[in-house]
Amino acid sequence: MPALVEFPNALGPGVPLFVQCAWHSEAAQAPQAPDGAPDAVPAPEGLCHLVMIDGNQCWVGTLQQKDLAGPLGDSWKDPANLRLLREALSSPPESLSPSRLPGPRAEAAWRVVASELEVTVRFIYREGPVAAVQAARFPAVSLDKALGDICSGIRKLQSDVQSQASSVQAEKASLLARQEVLKRQLELLPEEVEAHEARLLDGLSGVLNAQKRRCLSLAPVAGGGGGGREPGPQLLCVPHLRRQRRATGGAGGAGRNGDRLQHPADLGHEHGEPWCQGPKRSKRGLAHAFGIAAISWRCS
Repeated sequence: MPALVEFPNALGPGVPLFVQCAWHSEAAQAPQAPDGAPDAVPAPEGLCHLVMIDGNQCWVGTLQQKDLAGPLGDSWKDPANLRLLREALSSPPESLSPSRLPGPRAEAAWRVVASELEVTVRFIYREGPVAAVQAARFPAVSLDKALGDICSGIRKLQSDVQSQASSVQAEKASLLARQEVLKRQLELLPEEVEAHEARLLDGLSGVLNAQKRRCLSLAPVAGGGGGGREPGPQLLCVPHLRRQRRATGGAGGAGRNGDRLQHPADLGHEHGEPWCQGPKRSKRGLAHAFGIAAISWRCS
């Protein structure tokens, strides 16, 4: 919502005028015609909407393209002239000191004619003033209605400001919560990295230890138990049974009826201990020494 600008002594000594000027975006940003263009884009008819209040009366209207003075001609296509016109309707002459604006400047004059308000704008150059808006008139309207429109606009502006403030607060709270989450994550990150490294080292240690045990178990087999290493676990000694033929009546012990299995004389003494107690070796004692069921030593 455009602000109300006070023009002191605009309607006479001690009689200020409050002006609200809402420029149309197309008019405020009218582009300059490029060089060599056959036809420039014409400016829109409505340049700005004006609300003017002196405390007792109110005038409302729109500054039209036809209100612009003819002497400037095509120079209205120059954005510099539109800026001068905007300054004249939104800045009091007292705020535009010549020392601050060494170039061309603009000023507006206001006059009440009957019930209408007449506005005249001049561009002041070094060579002299040039009329930019010549006696544009605006009708009087109800002061209550004008003030109501202004108050409605102010309330809408306040509502928009409050809505934007609420959005800013919500966004701020969201960013603060996100900041706290990131802060906690950063605080826990070293511990997580340390735990991950510990798990990784444990896994690598297990793999290396298993590989070492495998290599140690294969070393006696590959080196025949030499190399100064202790031999690996001994395999269970299996009794070497041999088949002997019982002497029969035939020459050379011919015949299969007398075949039987004989065990070696030193069976059970490989480790310095007898395989069974007592002077007499039996099949039951052999089975007990090797943890196997008693078997028949005779073969058919």
